[in-house]
Amino acid sequence: MTTDELISYYSNLLIMQYRNKSKAVETVKAFVDETIASQIVQQVDDGFDLETAIGEQLTILGTYRNAPRLIFGLILTKQFFAMPGYDDVDPSTAKGFATYDDNPNPSWYFVLYSDVNNLIYSLSDSDLRNLIKYLAELNSSDHGLGEIDNILFKYFGTYVTLDDNLDMTITYTDDPTDPNNLFPIVNSIGALPHPSGVEVIVV
Repeated sequence: MTTDELISYYSNLLIMQYRNKSKAVETVKAFVDETIASQIVQQVDDGFDLETAIGEQLTILGTYRNAPRLIFGLILTKQFFAMPGYDDVDPSTAKGFATYDDNPNPSWYFVLYSDVNNLIYSLSDSDLRNLIKYLAELNSSDHGLGEIDNILFKYFGTYVTLDDNLDMTITYTDDPTDPNNLFPIVNSIGALPHPSGVEVIVV
């Protein structure tokens, strides 16, 4: 209900003897108007609604979950040249010499100083909202494999999978066709589920 509707509702509750007396009605309206204070309580409650929050309001809500609006060094528009690491399980996934035969004319970029230190990626409201929800759910999970699987499916669908390597390591694999930005964002801020004492590998 709007503020005016609430004021009218309570003034109409006057008993029959006073309902037609304008001063009595106006007195009740004045008390109600002062009491509900333009519904300030509801406005505060609405201020924490993730579904309706936008812009700076959403940015502030993100601080409660350590969900940043700005991420330094995250670049989602480029694929960079890379060499496979010595301990890579699948060196062919590296963007570099390891895949030359697959792509003789690569369009990968070399990382520049400006890329790492000066580029700032700003999350859209949609991405930030999903990140906040993801972090909230992650914070309340027990980090067991079953629960991690459920979280991954809820936020990444079938694009991100988890493998237990049975050697105190787990591997997260992000499908290159994943159309969403959430996984690289989560990975860049170190927010993938990380069970205690288990090494995380990201592919």
